[in-house]
Amino acid sequence: MIELVIAPQEAGRKLGRLMEHLMPAVPKSFLYKAIRQNKIKIDRKKPADLSVVLQAGNVVQIYLTDEQLKEFGYRAGNVQKQKAETGRGEKKEPLRVLYEDDQLLIVFKPAGIATQKGKNDPWSFTDAALEYLHAKGEGTFGTYRPSFCHRLDKNTAGALIMAKTLEAHHRVDELLSSRKIHKYYLAVTESEAPEWQEETTLVNGYRKDHVKNMAEIVPFQEPLPAGYQPCSLKVMELSSNGKQSLVRVELLTGKSHQIRAQLAFYSHPLVGDGKYQGGKTFRQMLLAYELYFEKAEEPIASLRGKRIRAEAPDEFKKLFPGYFQ
Repeated sequence: MIELVIAPQEAGRKLGRLMEHLMPAVPKSFLYKAIRQNKIKIDRKKPADLSVVLQAGNVVQIYLTDEQLKEFGYRAGNVQKQKAETGRGEKKEPLRVLYEDDQLLIVFKPAGIATQKGKNDPWSFTDAALEYLHAKGEGTFGTYRPSFCHRLDKNTAGALIMAKTLEAHHRVDELLSSRKIHKYYLAVTESEAPEWQEETTLVNGYRKDHVKNMAEIVPFQEPLPAGYQPCSLKVMELSSNGKQSLVRVELLTGKSHQIRAQLAFYSHPLVGDGKYQGGKTFRQMLLAYELYFEKAEEPIASLRGKRIRAEAPDEFKKLFPGYFQ
């Protein structure tokens, strides 16, 4: 018999999602049968169904054989210390915390590190954040592992939100989907953009070429060509230096490479962004510099109306010293 105590970080997860997390290969039909046969219980009582929402302190009992657990790929869920994986051989910077409470950790991701692990990225910014939490003694995560609620491209720096609890993650997801958390970027364009001295909304058609790992932009029209979706953002020139512009961007839709591709489509590619101007990418000058929480419900209500900002890197300040005085 397996017995799991639901930690505060896990509160709000449905029983079915917990079972799928613990046993990735288990069919739902088996889980329904297991409930009917009293092989899955909550606080030693038979749950109504898989949609039951778990609360902190609930004790989940699973009465399955070792053979069944092995067949369904069971992985231990109530681990006392889930240590972040260490990045052996990686040069790591101290984590720059922009905001922290018992629900959220908002941190500055430097350019040059991937948000999550990939084939070419054995060490990620997620590992760095988890290591930071573990060092503070916040390593008891149960079946919920703190994770980022959104991503930034590897070569884009800026503010990222990590949810420490499942309930906080759900709330941030809802606010991001409804655009109640506004995401603002600073971008340096290769050419001046005087046509954006007043805030302008750019609406286009978008599709992602996954083979080339590039976004393709076409003028918006109805209907859009097959495979394209609408994408939009707001732009405004904040400063210029006679050659380049510092542009503020507010995302209205969340598409991969959207800012880079749309600005290049208007003949204002980002400085350093070879991918969208026919050269070799070295590091695009793009900063996720502000998160504005227009609305925020519990458990993150303390952020309602707040703006969390990241400091601009030195290369931005050198190009536009007057603006950043």
